[in-house]
Amino acid sequence: MSKEYTFNRKKRGVFSTLMIILIIIAIIIGGSFIYYNNLLAPKDARGEEKMVSIPQGYSVKGISKILEEEGIIKNKLAFQLAVRLENLTGKLQSGNYLLSPAMTSKEIIYRIAGGQVIDDSIKVTIPEGFELKMIAERLEEKGLTTKEEFIKAAKDFDQYDYKFLKHIPKDRENPLEGYLFPDTYNFPQGVSNQQIIATMLARFNEIFKDEYYDQAEKLNMTVDQVVILASIVEREAKVASERPIISGVFHKRLEIGMRLESCATIQYILGERKPRLLNKDLEVVSPYNTYKNSGLPIGPIASFGEDSLKAALYPEKTDYLFFVAKDDGSHVFSKTLAEHNAAKKKVLK
Repeated sequence: MSKEYTFNRKKRGVFSTLMIILIIIAIIIGGSFIYYNNLLAPKDARGEEKMVSIPQGYSVKGISKILEEEGIIKNKLAFQLAVRLENLTGKLQSGNYLLSPAMTSKEIIYRIAGGQVIDDSIKVTIPEGFELKMIAERLEEKGLTTKEEFIKAAKDFDQYDYKFLKHIPKDRENPLEGYLFPDTYNFPQGVSNQQIIATMLARFNEIFKDEYYDQAEKLNMTVDQVVILASIVEREAKVASERPIISGVFHKRLEIGMRLESCATIQYILGERKPRLLNKDLEVVSPYNTYKNSGLPIGPIASFGEDSLKAALYPEKTDYLFFVAKDDGSHVFSKTLAEHNAAKKKVLK
């Protein structure tokens, strides 16, 4: 057998092997392409349109999870990849959409990216300082849910994937107290409690920037501790400029091991906002009673605005240890108990 024949035979063998490999690769690529397109195809050709709410601040990952859970798309990972390939990352808009499982994923993507919302939403304003039960009452007033159902839904917070929720104790009675950010929202008719909560948590996530996580670490505080303190500042302060000072008083008390003695925490326990507390009110047994217990209470007492959050994170350095509220909502600040008692007498007069 000649060397030339042997060489040609080897050459043909290598060529055949390469061809087989290329065919296999082509089959894999073609199969993957078909599979990918199948995942983007309508989930149900006979599916009907339904209202789907996309909360503010949601990422592509969060939006795809909602669409998959609502039965609108086949696969959330394929949806996420399609958004990237269409160069629409960061361009999907919040709002209320009429979507159907009879639509392809690309049709859904372009509808959301184009902001083709429907406007039958209900406007709800949640003021700063509202407690969870007040938020629930406001939502009930608007016909979106019932107070009992919303409070029950707010106890199940494990389904929401935010790092600011990681430090919340599992046994806290109302774990999302303080975390449902106060703002004006537009909710669609028929919105679920979970979607309302998701929207409010997304807003909290938007407000609580990376800078705030870093500052919490500098203060040697968990996010939950910051939220607790911010909620107290929110309820104590009526004048915006006083928030950092009030926060400074509480930080100083915590630093020296002095009880916070916040009237707002007593009002939270009592479930009513008395203009003047009685001595017997201060004796109520509760882990929220900052007159009887040292340190922060076991949980937040209300939702708060960003000003109170900033005050909790960036307190004004002060020598004040006491303050008393005047009739106009402002406070008299004192460095000593004697000064504080004198201020209280003056205010009462």
